[in-house]
This record gives sequence, structure tokens and C-alpha cells, in this order.
Amino acid sequence: MRRRSTQDNPHDRKSTDHCEGSAKKYIAAVDVGTTVLRCHIYNSCAQVCGSASDKVELLTPSSGIFEMDPERIWQSFVTTVKAAIQNAGITPEEVSALGICTQRGTFTTWNRHTGKVYHNLITWKDVRAENLCREWNYSYRVMCLRAAARALYLMTGSKRFLAVSILRYQTGLVAMRLLWALSNFPELRRDADSGKAVMGTLDTFLLWKLTGGQVHATEPSCACITGFYDLFQMEWSAVTMKMLNVPLRMMPVVRDTSCTFGHTEPSIFGASIPIAALAGDQQASAFGECCFDLGDSKCTMGTGTFFNVNTGKEAHSSITGIYPVVGWRIKNEATYLAEGSSYDTGTIIDWAHCAGLYKNVNDSSDMALSVNSSEGLFFVPAFSGLQAPMNDAYATSGFLGVSPRTRKEHFVRAVLESLAFRTKQVYDILTDELQLRVKGIRFNGGVANNEFVIQLLADLLQQPISRSHHRDTSCLGAAYLAGLAVGKGTVFFYQCHSQSVLVALH
Repeated sequence: MRRRSTQDNPHDRKSTDHCEGSAKKYIAAVDVGTTVLRCHIYNSCAQVCGSASDKVELLTPSSGIFEMDPERIWQSFVTTVKAAIQNAGITPEEVSALGICTQRGTFTTWNRHTGKVYHNLITWKDVRAENLCREWNYSYRVMCLRAAARALYLMTGSKRFLAVSILRYQTGLVAMRLLWALSNFPELRRDADSGKAVMGTLDTFLLWKLTGGQVHATEPSCACITGFYDLFQMEWSAVTMKMLNVPLRMMPVVRDTSCTFGHTEPSIFGASIPIAALAGDQQASAFGECCFDLGDSKCTMGTGTFFNVNTGKEAHSSITGIYPVVGWRIKNEATYLAEGSSYDTGTIIDWAHCAGLYKNVNDSSDMALSVNSSEGLFFVPAFSGLQAPMNDAYATSGFLGVSPRTRKEHFVRAVLESLAFRTKQVYDILTDELQLRVKGIRFNGGVANNEFVIQLLADLLQQPISRSHHRDTSCLGAAYLAGLAVGKGTVFFYQCHSQSVLVALH
């Protein structure tokens, strides 16, 4: 059974009702994604009053290398925020706060005195440190660390030690890519040892630039993806830093997710705007979907698929590849999420388009529905390996079961089915491990707009699926978090529990 929302969405158009007129101040929220950088201006009713976006350019000079030009990202950020403010028909002085969420695990390094960057932003998709990961995972030091942690876990039952006992470095973590950079850029190594060089994920880099080099800080939802942060103790791990020979003074200060980090230099936007929230994009999305209670869950299907479940005040330790992450920290109190992921979702859709399987991405759902089945054809969506529960970094993509009867529509259906099957795998491992009743799942992201995929997911998961009214829940979450920091959270939150619409029933 299929049910669709046909009502106009008041949250994704410029507001014209009484709320906009009564809102003297606005929140600017920016989401720096892997493919698009976008900014929305929200009024006090969480309605979008103005928007702007810019395409993010990925640099791929060779196989496995995925970088971004830091200066290009910075200029894009400034230009997009200015354009959104102009589109909203307001002045910079009317923006009461700026909230920022970013792709996680993308980082660069720079000189703390001159601001000079040592290399491009190395993104979360980059796999240049793959051999380094393998070397460290089988190194004597890491194996000893695992063994010691295992013994301590058996003695204490501490989940912190369980997490360390299964430590396995992957390229998605900043740690190995930073180690690669320190080994391959001699000037960076020298300046790191002398205290001149600092490291920052994308949120930290933008904060540094926005404050004119005055603030070097981050928050837990971004820090916990680096591989250097102890999310159980909520501090940088001195043991890890020493083992990897990375100076602790390179790391930014870790503050609450929702707080005033600093103010923008007046010359940038024409006014000094409080920077009131930083967050990882997936955690911001969970906050925007109002996943505040134990068992609340959301699934973002964008460039990759990221399934998050609220685990409350305790971090979940997994032995199957499900990661504990900090969702957010407010007033020094952390909320944790369990996260399962599949790195290739939107990338698969784009590849199929480039390969000529369909002329327009919007045609893919109808093509898949035009045939009764995929005729025994299967696709493996593994351009970046396979994550939990297989955890095979070397897996590759491919079609299985091609026959003389296979038509283009069967290829399209197999591709779309593979995305739903992978999401079902992640859901199963999450629910099996957490032993939580996962409440109605809130889907968002571009691929979640595909009717074939979303209906198949409802059938596979055997529960209703809802989609947010807000197209960009990461931006919305960043706006909520910024609003809390400047005292505007209360008027925002009345929107929270009426922002999703049922789109599919199993």
C-alpha cells in the first residue's frame, strides 16, 4: 500500500504568514555537504525565509584521493551565506545567530600564527591511508592495546574498554589520514613538533576563518569521528595521541554543540554574527528530526546512508561495525547515538545516471516499477567497500545474474533494490545489537525521495516510514541548536513533532 503527501510544504518556501512579520531576528544555518553547500535563513517559527546553495567541487587527482580546496570552500561559504541573507530580504544585523553543520571526518592543517594551510582538505571519502590502516591494525602496539583493553573489560565490564578491545583503524577516521599527512609533508611535521601547526575538521577550519583566526575549537559530534577523541571520557585521548605520535596541542578545544563559539569578523558579512552551534551533519539531522528520546531513529540517504538511533546517556559499544557517536552535548550533558552506515547511496544513483541507465534521475523509480522484478539480477553497491555488518574495505561493486532476458529496466530495479537491501542490513544489525524498540523511522536525504526505494524499505522493515516536511533536516538541526544557544529554542521547538508526514506503509 502506498500513501503520498500531496500538500504544499510551508517549510520549504518563503514564509508569508504572521510569524515572519513578528520575527525580528533570524537564524542562519549552513550545511557543508560532500556535494552541495547550502544556507537557509529561518524565522522564529522555523520557517525558511531565504536560501542559497553552491556546488562543492571534489578534487580527485588520482584513484582513491578525494580533496577539496580550502580557499574555494571558504569563499563558497561566505558567498552562499550572503546570498541567502539577500534572498530572505533581511540585513546581516537581523541575523541573531549562525549554526553550522558539516560533513564529518574532512580535515586540514594550518599554521596557527600565519593561517597558511599545509595541504588541501582531505575528505572522509579519501582512502590514501588504506595501507597505513592495515599496518597499524596489525602492529604490535595496537594488538597489545586491544589485549589489555579486553582484559580490563572482562574485569570491569566497562564499555569503554570493550570499544578499545576491538579498535580497528579505518580511512574514514581522521587519525590515519592525519598520520599520512604528517609523514608526507615535512613542513607540517616540523611545525607540529614545534607547536606551530594545528589540525581542524571542516567545522573548526570554518570557525577559525569566521573569527579571523581567534578561535580554534570544535564540539563532540565532530571530534568523535576523528579517532583521537575518547567519547566515554569526553576528552582527547592522550594514549592514542602518544601512540600515534601526534602532538596534543594540534587539537582544538572541545566545547558544547550548542554554545556561543565566537563572533564573525564584521568585515565578512557586514555585521558581527554570533556563531552559536557547530555539529556533524548526521547528528544535526537527528536533532532536526527531533530524535530526542531513547529509541528515536532517523535514516539519511544522501551521498551515503547513515542510520542513527538514540541510545540516551550511554555510548553503545559494538563488535560488528556499528559505531557509538556523540549526538550532541548541551550544557555539558551528552546524548549518544549508535550509527550504522553504507558509504555509497547517492553515488550509486549518480553513477547509474552517468552510465546511461536513465536519462533523468527522477525517471528511475518509474523504470523500476515498470517491471515486476529484477529477473534474478542483483547489484552490489560497494564503490567504497562494504560497511557493517560485512566490514570489507576491499569489496567492489558489480551485477550478478545477468541473462539474455535482462533489460535496462531490470538493471535500474536491481540498483535501487540494492540500496534498500543495504539499509535493511544496517537496520537489522542495529536492532539486534541495541535491543531497543526502534520507534517510527524518519527518513531524509535526496534518495529518500525515490518512491520505489522508500516503499520497498517500508515492506522490508515492516513498519511505517515518514519523511520530514523539511528537505534539509541537517540545516534545521543546526538552526535549532543555534536557537537554543541564543535563547530562541523554545519558539522553534513547537514545530518539532508535526514536521513529518507518513509516506509509505508496509
